[in-house]
Order: sequence, then C-alpha cells, then structure tokens
Amino acid sequence: MYVLTDDHTLQALKPFSGSLIWSYRAGEPLTDILFVGVDFTVYLFSESRKLIAVTPGGTVRWKRSFNSPLSHPPAASPEGSIILPLEDGRLVKINGRGIVQWEKETAYSYTSPVVDRDGSIYISGRDSVLYSYTPTGNLNWRFQLDSRAVRTALWEDLLIIVTGNGTASCLSIEGSLQWDLKGLPSGNPVSIVSSRNSLHIVYSHGSIITIGRDGTILESFNGPPTDGFSSIDKSGAIYLFGKNRKLYRYYEKDIIQIDSETLMTAPLIGAAGNLFSGGANWIVYCYDTPPSAEGWSGYRGGPLRNGNLDSGASLKRLSDFYENNRGYLYFQMMAESSDLEKRLEIINNFENLHRQNQLIEKFPFAPLLLITLAQEGVSYASFDGSLVSNSSSLVRIKAINLLGQIGDIRTRKFLVRHLYREENSSAAISAIWALGQIGFDYDGESTRAIASAKERFYNDDSVLLTICDTLEEIIYYNGIIPDQSGLHVLSSIYGSDAPHRIRRRAGEIFDKFTGRRNF
Repeated sequence: MYVLTDDHTLQALKPFSGSLIWSYRAGEPLTDILFVGVDFTVYLFSESRKLIAVTPGGTVRWKRSFNSPLSHPPAASPEGSIILPLEDGRLVKINGRGIVQWEKETAYSYTSPVVDRDGSIYISGRDSVLYSYTPTGNLNWRFQLDSRAVRTALWEDLLIIVTGNGTASCLSIEGSLQWDLKGLPSGNPVSIVSSRNSLHIVYSHGSIITIGRDGTILESFNGPPTDGFSSIDKSGAIYLFGKNRKLYRYYEKDIIQIDSETLMTAPLIGAAGNLFSGGANWIVYCYDTPPSAEGWSGYRGGPLRNGNLDSGASLKRLSDFYENNRGYLYFQMMAESSDLEKRLEIINNFENLHRQNQLIEKFPFAPLLLITLAQEGVSYASFDGSLVSNSSSLVRIKAINLLGQIGDIRTRKFLVRHLYREENSSAAISAIWALGQIGFDYDGESTRAIASAKERFYNDDSVLLTICDTLEEIIYYNGIIPDQSGLHVLSSIYGSDAPHRIRRRAGEIFDKFTGRRNF
C-alpha cells in the first residue's frame, strides 16, 4: 500500500504488518494526487506542475514538467500509459517511460477520464457533452447531456454519468443511450461503485442510491455525511467513513459501524479483501472485512498493495473488439499466408508507420497481428500432399522487434511464452530485448523466462550480453530485481568463461542493484 504524507513523503508498507518497505521524500510541495498505473508505477504531481514517476521499488524513474496543473486525477490505460487531464483543456497520454504519445486539445474536463478495457477514453466537458476518444486520441463520438456531469464511471460495458441536476444517464460504450434516471438527490455524488447487478451512488450528505441494470432504483440508505470516496468488496458490501468518525459497512440494508479514533481517509479494499485507511493521527489502519457483521473488528496494521494485471484478458478484449473489422480480417489473412513475402510486407509497412508514430492510430490491432506473425510459422500441404513448414526466423525476429518498440505491456505474456520455446538464438535475442523495452515485470515472469533462455544459450555471447542489458532495463523500470533468478543469472554469467567484457558487464549490473561487489 502506498501512503502520501503531509511532509511530501511517499511510503510503501508491507501487507498486514504495516512495516515500512521504502520511502521517497519529494523535496518539494506535492498535490494530493497519488495514482498507481496498471504497471504499478506510482505517479505524484508537484505544485510546480511536475509529474513524478516512482517505481514499485521506490526509485524515481523520471520527472516531467507541464505548463498546466491537472484538473483531475489521471486514468490508467491498459497498455501501460496514463491519461492526464490538464486545466488548460489538453488531454495528454504519456507512457511508463515518460514519453508523451499524444496531446489533444479538448474542452476543460469536469470529471476524471475513465478508460475502457480496449483503451478508449471517456471524459466530460464544460459544454455538458460527454466525449469518447480512441486510444490514439481521436474523437470517436460525443453525447449531449442535459446538464454538466459531476461524476462518471464504467460499469462493465456501460458508461454511467451523474449530472448536477439529479439525473443518472447510462450509455453504451458506442455512445447510445440505454436509460435515464431522474429525480435523484441533489448534492454532490462523491463516489460511484458497482457490483455485477447493481450500481451504488454515494452522496456527500450520506445518501446511497442503489440502481439495477435496467435503471430502476432498488433501494436507498440515508447515512452520515462523508468527505471521502467509498469502496465495495466482492460480496457487494460498501464501506465509507462518515464525518462523525465512524466506519460504516452497508450491505443489503444490513448496516454496521465501528468508531474510529480520528478523521480518516477514504477506505480502500486490498487484494486479499482487507480494508485500509489513514488517520489524521498519523496512523494507518487495517480492518478485516468479513462477509457478515458478526465479529467484525478493526486493528492497526499494514496495508496491502491492491490490484493485478491480466494482460491476456485485455488482449482478448482487443481481439473481440476487432474480430469483424474488415482491415483486421484482411491483415490476419495475410499474416497467416504461406507466402513469406506477404508476411514481410505487413511488418515492413508497420515498421514505416511506427517510425512516423502513426501505426497504432491507423491500425490499433497491430500488436495482435504481430503476435500472429511471431508464431512458429505456417505449415501447409504441398502439391504431393506432404506437409511443408514455412517457418521463418526472419519474420519472427522482425515481428518481435516491433512488439518491443511498441512497448505494449499486454504483449509481455506472449513474449514470455515465446521465449521459453524459441530455439533460434537470434529470435531469442529479439524476445529478450523486447521484454527489456517493455520493462514491466511485476511478477518476475520476464526475469524467469530470461533465466531459462540463458541456460539454453549459455555458449552464445550475443545472448548473454543482451540478457545483461535487458536485466538492467527491467531493474531500472521496476526499481527492484523482480525475481532472484535474475541475480543468479548475472552471477553465473560473471563466473562463466564468457569474454571479459560480458563478465564485467554482468558484475557491474549485479553490483548496482545489490550494493555489494561481485568481484
């Protein structure tokens, strides 16, 4: 769990014990924005309009200045970037390495952007219009609301917009109205949380309105006034702190509460189901969240870093989205062709577009096709009926290299699986390099795949040198070495009979991230 304190210090705490893992002191005043991307990069924003990216290991990866403050907190994009809404009306997409991918002039945003699983962006403007942008920042559609939006959220494949005149609107992600619900309480909705079959709107004055999927009000609850956001657990129970210093749990009209010692921040649900909050008394609290009210008690302890990333599911979402797209079907057919020249033509055209920074804008499905091209190859029947393999290491190498240049973290799982079975040393070098370009390795899967490749190609100096460079990139991106096998690889390369320059390189990287000399 990450805690941002009043003295401009970011702290990372261990699960349940509450002990400190690391801390980072910014050295300058920070705003109260603390945001974690899908790759677990922690983003801070200073009062001097500087975006600071901190790795999960507690080191600063980069800082980038903007000439405008944020109007709202950013949103995470599934490929590893974040979307920044600036007060000057710009919408900026920046990736985990600090590279601005695009900037678009939009209307001033009244709500934080929300991002769909395929990377589409939805944001409201001052003209009471909800805007939909493609992952590349192009306007997709707009929808005129009856008044200004004050809170937006995604509910699976539905967009929920709560306006200032007490109306909740539900749109499809294609921009068509599903239902309007009028007559909601006046006041400021501070949070929208949802379970599979119900949506809950929490207001600052304490009202909670529960809405069904058809837009009808299922129930309502009048609770205490609250300043903070609320959280919902897997059972559908809602948690919020009232201004009366009580923590409330609301589930199907079953309301329980415990007293807190001080004013508290909004409660957050951890990956293991525990609830965490910080108090004005400088204490972080961890609470059990049982399925019923019996025996519920609070205790002081450490927080738990929340969230995981299922990049396979995210890529499948993208595949489903484009499965009937004519352009995608055409390129898919060419990618699966037995004609080597056709497959190379696709990659060459994609490479040219990527150099012009137009690839994803014109062909958002390019990573999917490159994965197809990077497969082992195509087998087909010859004229005499025998099965002929048309596998081409050149196609694999070029496709994998381009995946690394694109840097979409959703392709990492494919590259890991591919590296385990790749027997061509040049193609293995490309896969190792691509994993280094992506950098993100929160679970150590990339590092373990690289360790496996080292065992298979232990006599290939080019592979060993690429492994050293890639492990340095992975450690830089994550701030830590994600898996101890990486250190074992560096140590074994240093102790091998590889050329001196490679052994020295392995020793330097080992020393840099362990703080001790290996030779």
